Amino acid sequence: MKRKTKLFFCSAVMGIFAASSLFASAISFQVVQHDKSQDKIRLSSYQIEGDLMEYFFNAGYIVTNSPTVIANSDEDDKKEYTKSIKSAEEGECDYFVTLLTDYNVANSTGPEQSLLSNIHEISWRVIDIATGKEIASGVKKTGVVSPTQDNEDGISSFAFEIAAEISASITSKR
Repeated sequence: MKRKTKLFFCSAVMGIFAASSLFASAISFQVVQHDKSQDKIRLSSYQIEGDLMEYFFNAGYIVTNSPTVIANSDEDDKKEYTKSIKSAEEGECDYFVTLLTDYNVANSTGPEQSLLSNIHEISWRVIDIATGKEIASGVKKTGVVSPTQDNEDGISSFAFEIAAEISASITSKR
């Protein structure tokens, strides 16, 4: 009897997860790093990507991503966008979000470090894959960063603020 109860419970849990995934929206991200001072991807760019994926996963989305890349020209941006949106379409995602992370380390005390003050701004576009239309966009500048926020925690807070804005724009279009 005990074995049947365990089997039933496991089957019920798996059924709930399977059913919820049928109704969850799928969202794909790509972080594009704009940073003429670097020829490698910064840890903070990877952190932003991870924070966005965590935010949307916790909000009930199915999340995926294209690799974080460096692009320092409009031509590079377009090339990466084209590859990534095609991947999102092939993955049957509902939304594609591209984030351009602009760095400016000219006056930085730690240009190689993961500091919020090294990020000038992040801009984003949200594309509805079904229609191919942009449903939202935005830009958020870091501005003056307090010393207590000029670290990885500050980067996470900044990324979560952006994720909340993106989420609100998607929710309002449903």
